[in-house]
Amino acid sequence: MVEELRKIRVELLNRVEELERRVERLEEYLTKVSSIELNWRISMVMASAQRLAEAAERSNLVFFEFEEDLRKFLLQLKKLVEDLRYASLPVEWRLLHETTSIMLSTIRKAGLPFRTVANLSVEIFGDEAENLFDEEEVKKLYGLSELELWKKRFKP
Repeated sequence: MVEELRKIRVELLNRVEELERRVERLEEYLTKVSSIELNWRISMVMASAQRLAEAAERSNLVFFEFEEDLRKFLLQLKKLVEDLRYASLPVEWRLLHETTSIMLSTIRKAGLPFRTVANLSVEIFGDEAENLFDEEEVKKLYGLSELELWKKRFKP
């Protein structure tokens, strides 16, 4: 179990490094907003992702605390989306999928059910939560039935 968590940590760190590279490309588009403010926001998202990864590795994982870390991560991500919109920049959900895929993988390894993730996502993002996850990643990690429930949630 410890070895598996170490492998997951390495995988997550590699993905975080990849995301950092993508974030650097995104920063080039952010000329209308204070670069310091947006850098801070992106750093907060990355720090939240790192906290989730570290929490998932703990042998004495407390789900309530892990759920609170997840909430903080989603709130930081929501603030980033708001800052991008404030700067009249498009929200590249495809790039955000990379971050949320890492989050989903971490959460899955920790044993948190997708419904918890889904409920928090809708609570924080509202109808925009529909765009938050790569459907293939949800299907891969949680199965087709969870994906179908997720999709039904947004159909009128």
